[in-house]
Amino acid sequence: MQEFPPPNWVYTDLPMPSDFTALIVVLIGVLVLLFRVNEPRWSCFIPAFLLPVLWVSQSARGYFHSPWLNPIGTIYVPWVIFGVAALVLVRAIRLNNAIVVMIAGLIVGLGTGAVLYPSHSVARPAAFRTICRNNLKQIGLAMHNYHDVYQFYPMATYSGEGRMPERSWRVTVLPFLDQAPLYQKYDQNVAWDAAPNVALQKTVIPSYDCPGRPTKFDQQQRFLAAYSAVTGTGAVFENNRFRSDSSITDGISNTLMVVETCGAPVVWSQPQGINIDTNPVGINLPGAVRHESGGALSSYHSGGANALLADGSVRFFSQNTSPDILKALMTRDGNELLPKEW
Repeated sequence: MQEFPPPNWVYTDLPMPSDFTALIVVLIGVLVLLFRVNEPRWSCFIPAFLLPVLWVSQSARGYFHSPWLNPIGTIYVPWVIFGVAALVLVRAIRLNNAIVVMIAGLIVGLGTGAVLYPSHSVARPAAFRTICRNNLKQIGLAMHNYHDVYQFYPMATYSGEGRMPERSWRVTVLPFLDQAPLYQKYDQNVAWDAAPNVALQKTVIPSYDCPGRPTKFDQQQRFLAAYSAVTGTGAVFENNRFRSDSSITDGISNTLMVVETCGAPVVWSQPQGINIDTNPVGINLPGAVRHESGGALSSYHSGGANALLADGSVRFFSQNTSPDILKALMTRDGNELLPKEW
C-alpha cells in the first residue's frame, strides 16, 4: 500500500509558462547589466533591484516550480541564490570593482522581495485550503437552491427510474453553479462516457477543483472531481432515492453531504460517490496506487480534509478523527450519540 499523500509530492498543474517568463526576464536583465556597467550607477542599481523583486514575487505566488525540484527545493532556491550573490558581493568589494553596484542592487532586491512576499510554503497551502473550503460552500449553496426549487436534494446518481442512463449529481446541479451552458451541452439520453459526452469530460469546473492537489486530469486528460457525495444506506444521498431536509433526523449540522476525495480518481461527470457501505471510513488512508487513497475522505491539505455538512457549513476534519464519528456523521437518521466536541 502507498502512503497518502505521498512524501515529497510535487505540484504538476501549476502554470509553467510563468516560470520560464520570469527566468528569461531575469537572464536578459543580467546580460544587459553586464554590458552596461560603465553607465551611471543608478542605471545598474535600479534594474538589478527590480529583477529579484519580480523573481521572489513569482516564487511567493507559487509559480516558481519545476519538475526536478521538490517542494523543499522550491522553498530554499531563493535563499541559495541570495547566498551566492552575497559571496559575489564580498569578492567585488575586495577587488574594488564597479560591478558592486549591480550586485548590491540584486541583494537589496532579494531582501525586499523576501520581506514583501512571504514564503509560499506558508501562504500557498493556506490559500489553497481556503479556496477548497469556498468551493464546498458553493456546492452546498447549489444543493440548497436545488432543494428550494424541487423540495428535495438531487440523487447522487439520478437515472430517471430507468428511463435514461445514470447521471451524476455534479451534472444535475450545474445550473445552480452558474454552469447552465455546460448543462445544456450534456446529452442526458446517453451514458456519461458515451461519445456525445466525452468531450465534456475534459472541461474544468472550478467549483469541483481543489487547487491543492498535484494533478486534476487522468491519463486521458479528463477532469477529475475533487469532491464526492456521501452515498449508501442511511446517507443523505441514499441509493436511487430523493431525500429532503425533513428526512435528516440526526440534524443537518450533524450530517455530511459532500466530502473531499482528491485521492479517488473520479471523472467529474462520472456517476460515482463515496459509498459508506463499501468504502473504508477514514481520512487519507493508504491506497494501492501512488496519489490514491482508499479512505472515504482524502486531500492534500496538511493533516486532514474538508467536508460539507447538510446545513451548508464546511468543516476541516483531522485525519486522526475517529472512524466511528465519521460513520455516524455520514448517516442522516442513525440516532448516534456524538461527543460534544467532534
